[in-house]
Amino acid sequence: MMTPQEIMTALDEPYAPYQREAVEAAVAQQETITPLLLQHLEPIASDPQRWLALEDQGPTLLYTLVLLPHFRETRAHPHVVTLATLPKALAEPLLGDAITELLPMALWRTSGGDTTSIQEVAKDRNAYGHGRGAAVAALTEAALLGELDVEATKATLGEWLADDDFAELGDPVWVSLLTNLLSLYATEYVHLLRRRIHEEYIDPWLVPESEIDSTFNRDREAVLAEGRKWAKRHFPEDVHSHLASWASFQPGFWDEPGGDDGSGGGVFVSQDLPPLFGGVEPAGRLSPKLASKDPKKKKQKRKQQKRDRKANRKKRK
Repeated sequence: MMTPQEIMTALDEPYAPYQREAVEAAVAQQETITPLLLQHLEPIASDPQRWLALEDQGPTLLYTLVLLPHFRETRAHPHVVTLATLPKALAEPLLGDAITELLPMALWRTSGGDTTSIQEVAKDRNAYGHGRGAAVAALTEAALLGELDVEATKATLGEWLADDDFAELGDPVWVSLLTNLLSLYATEYVHLLRRRIHEEYIDPWLVPESEIDSTFNRDREAVLAEGRKWAKRHFPEDVHSHLASWASFQPGFWDEPGGDDGSGGGVFVSQDLPPLFGGVEPAGRLSPKLASKDPKKKKQKRKQQKRDRKANRKKRK
């Protein structure tokens, strides 16, 4: 059996494939590993800039954002809320795709069932829109799983949708409101949903108005069943489900040009996407082969990949 310190060392290995054995050992030693995970999470949440300045950050944050919610550890909730309310300039390099893939589950399963802080994240105009969207998704998926009242959740999201000052035009949180209300089959908000697209609060290229028609023309129970199916996959009971397919944990990832998303954790290869957006083929089966033994070479590649991605972002603006 791995010791707690051996587990933490394995989870922090920058270029290793998915550490299944260490994750299973962590689950088996929940009481002793939880304080160590919290000790890792707290300084990152309190001073993300300092953490981002470190060389070769390991992927422990990704494992932490899965393990602590798996344990339903409420002591982690304030730190998860802090991460979800970071501005874009910090959220993107720190969390990458974990913003949409891990934060909804982390927000809900560390909350103890209290939605107060999650709603505050959703309403925080200083937070990155995708972080706010993660809060919207957390409420919706908890409702679809029967852990929150569906009608009350629809009413909350509908109230935000009706507020012109909820977010700036084009903020990603508007898309999250629309897609999650569609998942809840909120036909009572159909005219308001159309209005948000017509007034360009929501880019029609991202979500065409036809998606509203195609959803609400379907059987209500079929749409809700599809939403529940998605929610179960997004909030899995299996601790391995999220990270086993994370791209940077795949063998050879760090040897490929452009393989880093700048978060230190890599891009998630999603096995399922919300019903509105269809799905993506899952990554292949993990190999036990270790990462390359040339960390200096990988460090140079990683820095260049970050520079390239930063340059590409500037070109798109």
